[in-house]
Amino acid sequence: MDIKHREPSLYEAEIPPEWQSKLFRSAMSALHDDLQYFIYQFDEDDLQLINKDYQSCPFKTYELRKVQTFEARVHDHQTKLQEISEELCEMEVAALKRTASKLNLLQACIVSYKENLNKAHPSSAEMINSMNDCLELLSEIKLPKLKSRIVDLTDAGPGVGITNHEVKFRTVEEARFMNYDYYIRHHLAHRVSSHNEVERIQSYVGDAVCDGGALDWEYKKTSDILSNLDVSTVTTRKLEELEMERMKFNAFQVAKEVSDRIDCAVAPDGFMKSFVSCAADQLFYWDKPYLTDFIERKNNLIVPGHNYFSKVEKFLKNHAQTGEKYFEIVKFACQNNDNSACSNCLVSGWVDAVCHRIPEPMPDYTSNKFKYLHVKDTPSEKDGAPRPVDQFNPRVQLKDLFQQGAVKNEDHATITSFAEKCIVPESVVKFALDDLIFKTMTKEVKKRETRLRRETEKKQGFDDINWLGKVEDGSIKNLLVETLNKYFIMYNMKECLKVQKGAKIEVISRHVRTQSVCETGDNIVDQGEEMDDENDFELSDDDMDEVINCTTEAESDISDLEVQGDEEDESSDAESQMDGLFVATRSGRIAGNWRLSSYIGYVDSMKEFLFSFSRKEMKTILSKYTKKTPKPLNSQFSEKLSKSQAVKKFQANQQRNNTPLFPPVADQDTLLETMVEATQSTKSNVRKAPMCRKCKQPMKGHSKAKCKAN
Repeated sequence: MDIKHREPSLYEAEIPPEWQSKLFRSAMSALHDDLQYFIYQFDEDDLQLINKDYQSCPFKTYELRKVQTFEARVHDHQTKLQEISEELCEMEVAALKRTASKLNLLQACIVSYKENLNKAHPSSAEMINSMNDCLELLSEIKLPKLKSRIVDLTDAGPGVGITNHEVKFRTVEEARFMNYDYYIRHHLAHRVSSHNEVERIQSYVGDAVCDGGALDWEYKKTSDILSNLDVSTVTTRKLEELEMERMKFNAFQVAKEVSDRIDCAVAPDGFMKSFVSCAADQLFYWDKPYLTDFIERKNNLIVPGHNYFSKVEKFLKNHAQTGEKYFEIVKFACQNNDNSACSNCLVSGWVDAVCHRIPEPMPDYTSNKFKYLHVKDTPSEKDGAPRPVDQFNPRVQLKDLFQQGAVKNEDHATITSFAEKCIVPESVVKFALDDLIFKTMTKEVKKRETRLRRETEKKQGFDDINWLGKVEDGSIKNLLVETLNKYFIMYNMKECLKVQKGAKIEVISRHVRTQSVCETGDNIVDQGEEMDDENDFELSDDDMDEVINCTTEAESDISDLEVQGDEEDESSDAESQMDGLFVATRSGRIAGNWRLSSYIGYVDSMKEFLFSFSRKEMKTILSKYTKKTPKPLNSQFSEKLSKSQAVKKFQANQQRNNTPLFPPVADQDTLLETMVEATQSTKSNVRKAPMCRKCKQPMKGHSKAKCKAN
């Protein structure tokens, strides 16, 4: 729609009057389309779905967003009319003034409508009448008549395929408010893109962009933002918003420069025209999320905008015909046997001469050459009924016969018969048949592998699956939901059994990485910290902070945490991979290195649980509520933490974690037991003072001269 508003002459079927400039027609065309589109969208039946509960009713939220979008567009039109008035002639300015007065009345009706949404039975009749008055004024201006028959030639690719339901839905909406008599979208066949004009000019676009000049990516710099800010009052959120606006501005400026290079560049048929697309919040079709909900709804669930979308879908069903490679809309195709038509066709009528569907190609068997009947001689009916869709489409017919087993690659007679019926060479039929055989074989292999995988997974137990390996190589997404549920049952995470598969994979990935760090990372604090020889002898009392470390029971024998060079060399490969993920600084804080990026789930969950406790709180909890008392605490940690404080601390950690490692608990006692079990699953040890690697003596008060090894 944006191209139509920028280049109205592409859609005009007649030469405009001399007094109407391109700028004037562009502004009036955009206003007309907005008015016509929203007249269809404001449906009285949708208003009846609004619940009295204003705060939580999704239907009212939809109506409010719709009217806010329309109000913003009307305001934009008013602003644009004022801006362009200086560049227009007297007749155009007079028309703009009349239009502006109508828009002012429409704005008042919009405000009144927004207030009526709070009432029990809101109505949009007054606002729609004002919109019709604006349309009548535009008809008095006598803008050029638009083309009523449109042909779109598209190539393969996402977003343009005729099987895309949203594309067909938007096409129907355009056909309604643009009042098309006939519309057809022809989609090129597979491996046949040489006839598409867009494909042929791609090289010309590249030549135009790569002209030897560099692109400037920083039109607005960070310094431009900081110069106008008051540091004493600015917030972090405000800075993020300003940075996002700066990046958006720079992106559109770069796109504009690229567009300027392509514009008026040489193309096969003349010269190219280039535009910069609108921002996402300024697109003509504003209701994409609601349309997606309507298309994906189940059991005919009533969603916001249900009645409007249902009318468009009904129009699509009654007026459109979809073949393998085409999508056709014809006005008055909704007529039944009694010649009754829908209200939309009766009100709009024919713009130009009456037209019908174009009959699909039909072979000319009277000719010895590969030839089809002329379109005027091609019948559109067979035995008094419309011909089947794709009746002589070789690709579709061959696929149907192949699925029925009526044609085989080794049966030369069937291939010859089919080639004669659809007037295509036998070599082409064999090529297409080989392609179908290959696709069928690939599909059967995938089915067999899927069936075997399902059977294997059903027999596997929890311990038979390498969960960490599945998470690291991404193959966890290929597991069945039943297999994923085994993980939650094993860890008693029953609240995760009913969530969707994507959420289950996320929770399991996070928990598996957490378990991996706890099981293999016996030294979260880097035991083998390389200290400079000169600094080793100058440690103060503050440098002797004690640090909590987590090690598994299986590795309790090597959790003494003394710096033993010989013992460190004997660590396993798994331990060396996890070594150094977290490092304790001399002040006792936890720091992570770059390898921690592969354990993002660990940061989100386990870190909040273990490391949000201070060393003082963790040691006090362990000494007060566990049977095993850790090593004596320093005098600075002698203060005890009450049971209620410990419980509240753990509850806060559980609430901050979206996917807790442990199931929810009912009371404080059970919560405390869960916390104690969690802390007991890893043995807590206090790091001793650093030892000299040569003489094995404490480093406190040690020096090079006092070292016995020397």
